[in-house]
Amino acid sequence: MTSYVHLRRYGKKPGAAEVAAIDVLGDGAVVYRGYRYDLRTGEKGAKQAGFAHHVDGRYLEWDTKGDTGLEVHHPDGRVAKVLVLGGKHIGIVGPYVVHSDDGRQPWLVADAKTGELLGRVEDQRGDATYGTVLYNATWFDPKNDRTVWLCEGSRLAELDVAARRMARTIEAPADQAFVGVAALPDGHVVTLMRSAEDKAKHRRDGDRLVLFSPAGEQLREVAICAQALSRLGDNFLISDDRKEQFVMFDRDLELVARVEMYEPGRDGYNVPLPLPSGREWIGVGGRGEWDHYGVPELAPVKPPKAKTPAKSRRPAKGE
Repeated sequence: MTSYVHLRRYGKKPGAAEVAAIDVLGDGAVVYRGYRYDLRTGEKGAKQAGFAHHVDGRYLEWDTKGDTGLEVHHPDGRVAKVLVLGGKHIGIVGPYVVHSDDGRQPWLVADAKTGELLGRVEDQRGDATYGTVLYNATWFDPKNDRTVWLCEGSRLAELDVAARRMARTIEAPADQAFVGVAALPDGHVVTLMRSAEDKAKHRRDGDRLVLFSPAGEQLREVAICAQALSRLGDNFLISDDRKEQFVMFDRDLELVARVEMYEPGRDGYNVPLPLPSGREWIGVGGRGEWDHYGVPELAPVKPPKAKTPAKSRRPAKGE
């Protein structure tokens, strides 16, 4: 069985409530506060612009100099502008940018090469739990450059970004609601299920982690108080903030591993951010800190310091 450990802490000294914004560049490389960090050495590197970085080198950035818009920067230097005013980016998905410009409207899809707005998602479902119908779904990017999973409360839906329509949906029972979503490459999906009443009152003591097959059949459920759902390789990665553990389950919802959060007893808030290899992840805490977890051999090793040439000796008087 693969073992996972805490590798290193980064970020601010834990203090007031603050959630660090971390972007993954690739295996062993992330962006934090505008700088690259090499997780293999633990060192802060050069400045890095933008946000929502794609592993192929593209990233987003707001244009603050000319006409307001969202810029898509390409590795070859090309820049495409998407004409949106504010909102929340969902991300770069293959040749598209997915963006939420207005919580009262379905998401927008734009061409990442030209910036052209292609239209809104045609069959996105809003959530009226608190009165107003809002399109504020939580989402999971399976990193396949084709789809994005949405948790809309009353259903799970896999968005085919190119078609701007849902390719697959899973409906919640009438008196239940879904919270969060994560999916494996083979199509297995997990979500948290809670009663509609508990969701409206923000209660989660009765939450169950529910597994669905690629065909949408409910297979199994496990009682758990989870804060965030994600995926690490071929396993589900769950943040259990009450037990202060990261918990991994396989495609059958069998326990694979438990990893203690760093400094348990201080703050259980921790959102997992997996890296592409499936062997490491970032745990983003709630007090400005972020931690690197993974297999032991990925622990950072500082590069050897360059040797300083020996100073030549000045000749003594009389020599």
